[in-house]
Amino acid sequence: MITINGQYQLAEVQAAQKLHTRRIVRIFWFIIIMMAAFPIVTQQFDGRALFWLLLLPCLALIIGLAVGQRFLLLRQAAHAFAQQKDLSAPFTIEMTDEKFHMRNELGNSHIPWGDFVKWAENDEFLLLYRSNMLFHMLPKRLFDNPDEVDFVLERLRENSVPDRGSLFLAHGK
Repeated sequence: MITINGQYQLAEVQAAQKLHTRRIVRIFWFIIIMMAAFPIVTQQFDGRALFWLLLLPCLALIIGLAVGQRFLLLRQAAHAFAQQKDLSAPFTIEMTDEKFHMRNELGNSHIPWGDFVKWAENDEFLLLYRSNMLFHMLPKRLFDNPDEVDFVLERLRENSVPDRGSLFLAHGK
């Protein structure tokens, strides 16, 4: 059994949201860049007017996405952090071979490993998804050593919980 105690910081909630939205943002970036490159690469424009007519909306989308990603996402995460009191409450998480148990002063949850639908990871976090939009974040700073992170990943794999990237590639979700 692994037990971790902690309290989320606003910057962690914001960073976890970035990880959560990273894949969809990359897809949008790819589509927008391809749209912007199309008139240039194919040279399918008759004069400058049509070229700019095709290119300007793409540039506007690129700027809008960059602003949205940079400011709106961080602001929304800050707003959620202020509203959702359990995000700022100290918590204890116990992880056994059978389940993930999280508790704080506002409640607790017991989740069998197989009930998670997917997971994601970067250098700072593990995100354990209960649905496509709801996840538990586990800051890696709270683990005593890398073996504890490996314990969590092994429980997920043993229970056939796919990582988010392989789920996207395998099932087109």
